[in-house]
This record gives sequence, structure tokens and C-alpha cells, in this order.
Amino acid sequence: MDRTISLPVQQPTTRTPLRDRPPKWRLRRWRVVSLVSVHLLIVGHLVHYWIYGRSLTPAVMSETMRTIELGQVTCGVLMFAAAILTTLLFGRFLCGWACHMGALQDLSAWILRRVGFTPRPFRSRWLKYTPFALAAYLFVWPTFKRELALPLTTWAWPSLLTWLGPAAPRPNGFTMQLMTDDFWAGLPRWQVAVPFLLLCGLVSVVFMGTRGVCRYVCPYGGVLDPIERLAPVTVVVDPALCDQCGLCTKACDMGVRVMEETGARGGVTSTDCIRSLDCVSVCPHGALSLGRLAGRQHSEGPVQLKKPPASLSAAAEVTILVLCFGTLMVVRGAYDAAPLLMSVCISVCVGVIAAWVVVLTQRPSVNLLGAVVKERGRLRWPSWLVFLLACIAGVLLMQAAAVRVVLWRAGQLDDKVVVGWEEASMGRASQEQRLAARAALDCYTRGMSIASGGVGLLDTPSVQPRMAWLSVVLGDLEGAERFMTASMDKMGLNDGGVVQRARLSLLRNDRAAAVAGLRGAVEERPGLYGATSMLIGLLSDEGRLADAESMLTVASERRPWDAVLLAMRGDVLLGLGRKTEGVALHREAVAKDGPDARLLARYLVVEASVGDWSAASALLDKRWKIDAPRAIASARSADQQLAQYGIDARHTVRAWLHGRSALVE
Repeated sequence: MDRTISLPVQQPTTRTPLRDRPPKWRLRRWRVVSLVSVHLLIVGHLVHYWIYGRSLTPAVMSETMRTIELGQVTCGVLMFAAAILTTLLFGRFLCGWACHMGALQDLSAWILRRVGFTPRPFRSRWLKYTPFALAAYLFVWPTFKRELALPLTTWAWPSLLTWLGPAAPRPNGFTMQLMTDDFWAGLPRWQVAVPFLLLCGLVSVVFMGTRGVCRYVCPYGGVLDPIERLAPVTVVVDPALCDQCGLCTKACDMGVRVMEETGARGGVTSTDCIRSLDCVSVCPHGALSLGRLAGRQHSEGPVQLKKPPASLSAAAEVTILVLCFGTLMVVRGAYDAAPLLMSVCISVCVGVIAAWVVVLTQRPSVNLLGAVVKERGRLRWPSWLVFLLACIAGVLLMQAAAVRVVLWRAGQLDDKVVVGWEEASMGRASQEQRLAARAALDCYTRGMSIASGGVGLLDTPSVQPRMAWLSVVLGDLEGAERFMTASMDKMGLNDGGVVQRARLSLLRNDRAAAVAGLRGAVEERPGLYGATSMLIGLLSDEGRLADAESMLTVASERRPWDAVLLAMRGDVLLGLGRKTEGVALHREAVAKDGPDARLLARYLVVEASVGDWSAASALLDKRWKIDAPRAIASARSADQQLAQYGIDARHTVRAWLHGRSALVE
């Protein structure tokens, strides 16, 4: 854009060989090594999970939401805590030296420079507050909603509860969840991740400048920005060595005016500084370095600096903000493919592209990536690429909006189908219910992809189970299975979907297909406990418990940490009459995963019926000292199960409860 900042920039007259430069000249190379090492660690993490099937949870800082809502402490929240601590001490150091998304933007900017294009920062009055709003939504809103918003709404405006949705239950303490056997849970699929990376990389750098996502999207920056104000260490200047050449400001990818800030305040006080130290590395006289700055906590400093001009007028920015918000409402969750951060990034990019369209239509001369795209009112060919990209974005947004409206209408029609599962599976749905199901299914179909007969760009896998249910109401069981399979093909195997598909096969009297589907799913993902339990039941009905035991043995070898599979295998061995081995496996299972109340209850049932109750009683006493309410709950559950089996528990579980319940109550 033509509103650029004029800076005196001098180029060094001679180039000193790298080996002869002071250590600070090599800082950029060390930063590249650091960022590459981060990606090598990520690759190593993935390889470890691929080999062993279990690894550390992803170090994704958005996992902090699980800690806030569920009390689960993961590697992601530990990473966030480390980022906060390092920011408090050294500023946003991790943003410059260890952020994989920052590295992607740096790489994109480097590639553009290699082909002759120089990214320039897009300066906005209002978009810079997006990270703060997003941080509040991610890390403050869940607790605020549970503790204040929902109670007030229930009292003052009950009809609004449907729009707000349910809140996560209050965490009952904190549990460590540092290991996982479902690494990709909560992470986008590769079909989503690749476009997301291209968007955060190349597209954002072209239109917002290097590190545009860091400035206008990243929610973690919204948390770290105020903390950075307390950091005692920043970039400081030696006035005797500085000749005001301006190379430091030119080198800063975050758009910090390093030369002006250091000249007026003695150091960098902007909270946008990510301590990349690029400014330090390019200083020809070594005038810049890391150090303490007196009064660092006062960001305004002793001298008020003139703010750089914004890229748009205030009125244009308000319009762009409205467009960004509307885009976010359309894009978030569209096709089940756009998570929140990706949706925000798309929305901001759409808004900035629209801003460039405004600039190209209103200003006589415009620069993009350091190249003139409009001169004296005449558009050059690169400008038409901006218009083309804006048109493509507009068409895709309108298509996504149309899909959202169609699926919303389909949901309304779906709500009218109130027939029960048993009635529908027996083909006893009324004609009225069939007509309602047909209307809803047709509407859902219109919301699918063009290839599936709809108007969308892609299918929406989360609604396909509902389409399967409507097909059951209509008596089309084969169609219902196809919908369930298509949903799992796109979203991955899940317990509910696999079990539902098997139930549909059984409704068609195709027991072999049900067993084959369950076995294939369990062999691919042994952690599908519901599917595994259903498969064991079907094999037991056919007198094939030995096959079930063999399958569980293989699954346990693949997942030696899995206590639930051990307990299932123990039950199968008990069914085969191998009581000693079955009880031993239950003991091993409860030793592997002690806090699981259901496993403990099942273990108590086994020991009370065919095992050694003295061992179970000793374990219960031990658990009671650690977590009395959970031990009591497990014992009560075991007592109920024994009553269902017709086993007298007066001298086992019930006797223990009689001696402990009074103490707890």
C-alpha cells in the first residue's frame, strides 16, 4: 500500500566474512537451527507414536482448554506454562525461537524474498485486538459461562440457554494425562492441516506481512502480550555505537520500529517484540544487545512515539471487521473441517484481502510485496490476481453459507422425527414419521457435496449418522450402513459409529458382516472398547470365545499399557473356565490403572465371586486411604453387580461397605 514509513536505511559498504564476524552476527543462523530442531522434535514425536502406538500428548497449547474444563494436565498446558514463565523473564522468546507456526511464516517470507518479493506489514487499528478476544474466548469464557453466564441466563432469560449450549462440568481436581494412545484426537486431519498451513504461511505473509498471523490471529499472543510488559530483559542500545542507519527496523518481521524506540527510550518497549534478535544480528556496529532497561514495565516510556499510520481509514476498518466476523460465523465448523484457529485465520485473511481490494479501487498508486501493482490510476497485471482471489473467496463463502443454511433447515425437519429406535428398526414407523424422515433426509442430501448430490464443496461427516438414522426410519438399512461408513471414512473410526454400523448389519440379519466389521475396526484400533465388547458378545453367542481370547491377546501385546483390554481378556478367560488366569489378569489390570472406578468395581466382583476376597479387601483399604469417595463408589457398584448375578455379597463387598461407609458419611 502507498502509506509506507520513511526510514533512513544505509547498506554496509563492505561484507565481512561470516567466520570473522562477532558472535551476534551469527544469531540468525542459530535461530534457524533452533526452529529446525523444533520441527525435528515434532517428527521424532510422530515417529515414536507410529512405532509404539502410545506417546506423550501433543505439545499443543490449546490443550490448556482441557485443563480448564476437565482438569486434565497434558503436555500442552505444560508447554503453555513454560511459555508464560519464559515470557515473564525474557519476553516472547519462544515466539521467535521455538514456534512452529512462526517458522512457517519466516520460511514463506524467505522464499518470497528469494524470488524478488518483499513482504510488508499490514497495519490495523482494530485487528490487533483479535488475539486478546480469542484468548478470552478460549481460556476465560468456559469458566465464566459455567460459573456466571448460565446461572444468570437460567434465571433471567431461559430461552437463551439453547443458544449458549451446555457447560463442561466443574473439574473434580486435576489428573495427569501426559500419555495418549489417540494422538490425533482434537487435531485436524491432513486434508485440513495442509490448507491451514498454506493459509497461515504463504497467503498470510503475502497480504499481512511476515508474522501477520502472530500479530492478528494467535490467541497465545493475547495471553503473552500483557505478561511481556513485565519482562526485565529486552533489546537495548549503546548510543555511542548507534549511527541511526535503520537496518534494525528493516530487519524486524513484527513491524517494531526498533531504531525509533531505542533512540527515544534506550531500548525496545513494544510488546510485539518476539526476541528474534534479527535486529541485533544485522547491526553493523554491534550497538544492540539483550539487557535490562530501567522502567521496562512502563511501555509508554519517557518519550511518546508517533504511531505509524494505519493501512486503512477508520470507516474502512470497521467494515472489514464486520466482514471478518461474518466470515468467521460461516467458516467455523463448515464441513466439519475448520477448527477455531483456522477459521479465525481464514476470516482475518479474507478481511485483509478485502482491504487490498478497497485500496486498489480507491488509491492511485499501490505497492504489494515491494512491487508496484497500480501506478497513476492504472492497474498492472498482479492486481488482477488480488481481484481473482477475492472473487474465489467470495464464491466459496457464499457456497459455505448456503450449506450452513440448508443443514440448519434439515436439522429443523429432523427434530420432527420422534420415532424410537426399536419401533423404527422393526419397520413400524408411521406414515407421518416416514414423510418427515424423507423430507429431512432430502434436505441433508442437498447440504452434502456436489458429488453426493448437494450444493456443498465437501460432505459434512457429522450429519451422516443422522442421515443413517433417517434411512433406518425409512427402512433403507443398506443406505444407513453406507452413511455410517462414509462418516467414519472421513472422521476416522469411533466407537459409537462402529457399534451402530454393526447393529445395522444385525438388523439385516447379516451376522457375518457385523462380526467382520467389528473385527476389522478392532484390529485397526484396539482402543474401541464398545466395539470390542460387542464383538466378544457375538463370538460368545457362536461358541467362539477362544477366537475372542486370541484377538484380545494380540491387542494386549500391541497395547501393553491398556488395563481395559486386560480386564476384557480376563473376563473371556473366566468364560473359558480358566479362573486362575482370569483373576490374575484382573489383578494386573487394576494395578495398571488404579484410579479407574469401573475397573476396580469389576475386579471386586471377580474376587468376590471366584477369587481371593482378602486381596481385594486389602486393595480397597489402600484405595480408601487415597480417595475414600471413589473407593466407596466402586464397592457400591460391585455390590449392585453381584446382586444382579445372584451372588451373596454379605461377607465380602457389603461387609467392607458396612465398615467404611459410616466413616465417609
